[in-house]
Formats: sequence, structure tokens, C-alpha cells
Amino acid sequence: MTSSQFHPQKCSAMVKCFLPIVAFALVVFSMSPTVLAGDSFNFRGPTADAFFSSTETSGCVITDVFVFANDERLHDAPGPGTLSSVATVSISQYNSCAGTQLMAAFGEASLAAEDFQVAKGLNSATLNTTIQVFDFISGNTFNVDLALNWTATGDPANIKDHFHFRAPGQIENFRFSGTFRPAQASGTVSDRVTNFTPGPTSSAETGSVKNGAVVIN
Repeated sequence: MTSSQFHPQKCSAMVKCFLPIVAFALVVFSMSPTVLAGDSFNFRGPTADAFFSSTETSGCVITDVFVFANDERLHDAPGPGTLSSVATVSISQYNSCAGTQLMAAFGEASLAAEDFQVAKGLNSATLNTTIQVFDFISGNTFNVDLALNWTATGDPANIKDHFHFRAPGQIENFRFSGTFRPAQASGTVSDRVTNFTPGPTSSAETGSVKNGAVVIN
């Protein structure tokens, strides 16, 4: 699989390709901000991700939420490996009647050991944390509380793939192999006023990356 650009709303119907691509693209955002050309990273560990999509009763405002969490052992060659636990959330609200983007918020946070748990066999997972997000539309920063549970709904499958992701000024080349299991996720992603995930997931999975690599040029 090779991808130069993708958009969550376009890929949401293609769950088997969408979730691994977005999950491993988001790994880049949790790495060091002082990335230099030619840097490489190797990683492995348990993951969980979920995509929610809901439409307001008016039929106009569409809310899409993507959550990704992972406990990883990250190896920034040639240095020693380090343990890291990170969660990211993105929230999009779009008025399809007016053709107006209302919110485009993104944030990430480091996690304590108890914040993110994945059961053996990828049978279930839990995520409980608070992430500060920045809304690129309003320019506002606010906290989002996440309280989510994953329950496996299908058999695990081994996946081995590669792709590239183009960002301004750089290209990330990804290679990974691991075990992923389709799941149903439920819970709340809330700014303490609005719950952005009022219904179950459109798609979700738990996973375990055996070997992953990112080369940034």
C-alpha cells in the first residue's frame, strides 16, 4: 500500500487501510520535534484506535473524531530504546449545509502506565486521560477528557505493509508488521460541555506492532 495523501472522511469506508495508515502516521507527531533529514525510528508495542462519526439532528453538522493510543518501545538509531505511552485525538466539525469547517482540533499527551491498558490477545483496551487540544479554526486551546473502552469483535489478523506520507518539507516512509483485531469502541470524548462521541464507533481496532520503522527525509 502506498499513499501520498489521505483524508479521514474519504478513507473511513476503507477501514482495513484507513486505521493502520493514520495510526502509524500519528506516530511521527509523538516523536522528537528536532527531526533531521534522514532520521530513522524503530518501534513496537500495543495500540488501539477508534473513529467516530455522527451527524447533528439538523442533518448539517458532521462531527468526526479519531483517537489513537499506544505503548511503544521507540528506538532512535543508533541510541538506546526508550519506553513511551502516547495518546492523540483529532476532532472535526463540518457544516455540510453551509460548506463551513467549524472545528479542526488536534492534541496529544503522554500517558501514565494506568491510563492506557490493552488486554492479552487484544481482547479489550481502555483509555482514560485528558488531552489539551488546539483548534486551528478558532485558535482556541481547550482540554478534552477521554474515557473509552474497546471490545474485540473479530479474529486477529497479521498485517505487513508499507507506505509513504508526504508532509510539507519532508516525506515519511513507513514499514510495519503486526497483529490487529477489529473492535467496537464506546465512551466519551468531551470538552466537559459537549460529548463529541454520542454513538458507537464507525470503526475501531486493537493491535500489537511487532516491527515498525519510520525514515524521515
